[in-house]
Amino acid sequence: MDYPFLLFTFGFVCLSLMFGIFPPQEFWSSGLTLENALSRWLGSEEDSFVMYNIRRVSSTLLFVACLPFLYVFLAEHWYPEVSDAIKAWEYGSALLVSVFIATLSLAIAAGTAMWLSAASPDALGWSNSTTAVLLGKFACHLQLRSWWDVANQIDSEYKEIDKFTSILSGWNARTIVTRSWIIRVGLYRVDFARQDLCQLEVVRADSHSVSLQGDVTGAQFVTIKVHTDVEGVPDFCLRLNSREFDSFRGYVLAPIHVPDGVVLIKSVIEQFVIAFREQVSSNEPLSPEDFPDPPDNCAGCSLVPADVVLRKCCEGSNCVSCRCRPAWCTTCMGLWFAHQQDQQRPESWMRGTAPCPNCRSVFCVRDVCPVGESEWETIPVPDN
Repeated sequence: MDYPFLLFTFGFVCLSLMFGIFPPQEFWSSGLTLENALSRWLGSEEDSFVMYNIRRVSSTLLFVACLPFLYVFLAEHWYPEVSDAIKAWEYGSALLVSVFIATLSLAIAAGTAMWLSAASPDALGWSNSTTAVLLGKFACHLQLRSWWDVANQIDSEYKEIDKFTSILSGWNARTIVTRSWIIRVGLYRVDFARQDLCQLEVVRADSHSVSLQGDVTGAQFVTIKVHTDVEGVPDFCLRLNSREFDSFRGYVLAPIHVPDGVVLIKSVIEQFVIAFREQVSSNEPLSPEDFPDPPDNCAGCSLVPADVVLRKCCEGSNCVSCRCRPAWCTTCMGLWFAHQQDQQRPESWMRGTAPCPNCRSVFCVRDVCPVGESEWETIPVPDN
């Protein structure tokens, strides 16, 4: 066994791991994956989400099953000296083992392909796949004819624009939430839970000082366990960045139980907005008599009435006077202010300045004045 053969073995193992078994994020970004190589056969995930992932998972399992055969085949043909050494008397057992492994892996791959693609009387194929069996349990619980009926419902909801999607770098897993389904798409398995038939619980929240997303304050990842009420459907876990937790919670119907021992860390922008609101509340308020007309809803969120105005109250030379009427709420103004700062230096945000969202006049935090309480609620607003 010489150095070139050992180098070949090392290269084969690395390429197998990075191309098919567990491709890193760099390979995903470059398109160097088995999924991309089989894109013609897999079809479009947007058109047929369930069938696409059935084919993808099956092809990945078949690829992994064929790796021992592929390794022995290439070693035998690319390195004749290795083949001669294996065939020697002292390596006779190694020859039998290599031939057995190669034959067994090829038989497993062929048998798996035939078993997965076998059609049941009421379906169109792939009824033995893990995904089809899982959806069949939902079909039985919902009293539908077959797993294809459930698949068609999922395909229809996946095509909708309004859905939650999260891709966690380094884990090769996606979390998708549609109107009725919570889906975890993994490399070797796809898990489903119907929203009205599940409970969610945060089981762990781990913090890291280094973030792949470039967050200077690090990152926190939340593990959420999804327990389904359908018999035979296994529980599964979702892993999300804590910055996406609020967005995820807005798409799920069931409440998410967070144990007392689990602390979810707010993002740096959320922490700044809290401090921004505290500072604004201590600034000198303006009298509502200065604004005879009731304010419109916030131009940023359109959910609450505007409650702050910009007036020069500081002694800074860069800030200028702004005469815009109330148009923003405190939270949205804080978000606007934060996004105008150097994102790599959050410790300097409170001392920074930003342009007015409307007239571009420069202001600082001391210039954000709350509008005092008034009787606007009792003044009838004329109909247009």
